[in-house]
Amino acid sequence: MGLATDSVATIIGDRFRRARTATGLRQRDVAARAGVSPTMVCRMELGHGGTVPLDAWAAVAAVLDLDLVPELHEPERSPRGELESRCHALVAEVARDGGWMAAREIVRRSRRHAPDAVETILVRPYRKEIAVVRAWHPVPNVGPALEALEQRRAHLRGTHDSDWVVGALVLCPSTTANRRRVTELAPLLAIALPADASDWIVALRRPRSAMPLPGLLWADRWAVRFRPASRHPGWQRLG
Repeated sequence: MGLATDSVATIIGDRFRRARTATGLRQRDVAARAGVSPTMVCRMELGHGGTVPLDAWAAVAAVLDLDLVPELHEPERSPRGELESRCHALVAEVARDGGWMAAREIVRRSRRHAPDAVETILVRPYRKEIAVVRAWHPVPNVGPALEALEQRRAHLRGTHDSDWVVGALVLCPSTTANRRRVTELAPLLAIALPADASDWIVALRRPRSAMPLPGLLWADRWAVRFRPASRHPGWQRLG
């Protein structure tokens, strides 16, 4: 019996790869310790291990000192912080190719009982660009969320010279509930976050591409990679 879906295999395989490279082990080293073939470890890391038996996954996870069980949950049922954290890790990793430096910060809320916000600040000094990155899972009460985003941009403008450009990016895992909510809010979000998703992907990955206007960028349901913008009616430009 293998994993339930290819999506699950992809996210766990990516975690295996990161953990293995962090320890300096080769695929054949992991395979020998887990009692499986190097080809099987390679398939897992590439996201092609959906049919690999669960006992093989468990053996490799044990070698890498990883907990396999939490990743078997559906993303809609995953803890809020888990998918948000993956979104922040994803944007930081991709943005390195575009010359960005990333720092994750905790924004303390002034209102009583309001939860703190987690954000990533992307900085490209040679272009004098800063981007405030927030992750929405689930999609929140959008009015206050957009207001808080603008307040953070205003704060950063006030702490930098006037020739710096401060942008904003919202990341959203493409779960069923999130897609439905974003579609319902399309008119409002199209005004507040008008940039095409493709423009943001290019700016994150290419050092010479200028940062676009504020925008919304979808990740896949497991927040492993960015997802192309959909073209269904009512939501032409964002995600």
